[in-house]
Amino acid sequence: MIRSAVSAFHHQFSARQPDLSWERPELRQAVYEMMNWWMDRGIDGFRMDVISQISKTLDSRGMLPGTDGSDKEIYPVGSDGYSSPFDFCTDGPRLDEFLHEMYEAVFAGRDSFLTVGEGRAISLPAAHISTRQRKNSTCFFLFDHVGIDDDGPAGKWSVVPWKVRDLRNVFAGYEEIVRDGGWTSLSTATTTSLASCPGGETTSTEELRLEVQRHLASFFTCTRITSTRAKNWE
Repeated sequence: MIRSAVSAFHHQFSARQPDLSWERPELRQAVYEMMNWWMDRGIDGFRMDVISQISKTLDSRGMLPGTDGSDKEIYPVGSDGYSSPFDFCTDGPRLDEFLHEMYEAVFAGRDSFLTVGEGRAISLPAAHISTRQRKNSTCFFLFDHVGIDDDGPAGKWSVVPWKVRDLRNVFAGYEEIVRDGGWTSLSTATTTSLASCPGGETTSTEELRLEVQRHLASFFTCTRITSTRAKNWE
């Protein structure tokens, strides 16, 4: 939360990147107008960063936890002086409503477009992926497989043991998500997670690392998932 003498705004990333309040209908309409402006000029769609965070979990008066006067408590403050807002800001109760409204305002009646939403920590991604019966986001990036070895006390900075069946179970869940229709995408690396496979950079030899990644590439090809890799700006 950034404060000044006259105003305050919530942000989760750069202090120059305030979170937009999607609870405001006029703001959503302004976003849709911008999207239509680009679509009318012939672009093929949008990659929507952290789209899973446009709906927030608010208190009974529509306030974010941690806001002065909010009746929802925030998590304890850590040694660095911060408290994580992640659970309050991700996979909120109106996410499906906003995605469907976006489809109707921007994409309905258009042909040959693609939307890809970054869907970290979505509890029910199947509910937000477009099918013939449900019109929302075309597909989502899913990240559960990238994090199966980082469940330690320091999050992604902790490496914990994992087994092949753990990876298999994650991908079985992905396949179940699109069993009745729709499509999804997975990221095999991100700007904050370097490995294109869990443990891929820590295998004992270069030859073994390449062998592991070849097997994973073949595996990804056989799934009902579009595999992508984000460039690492290091």
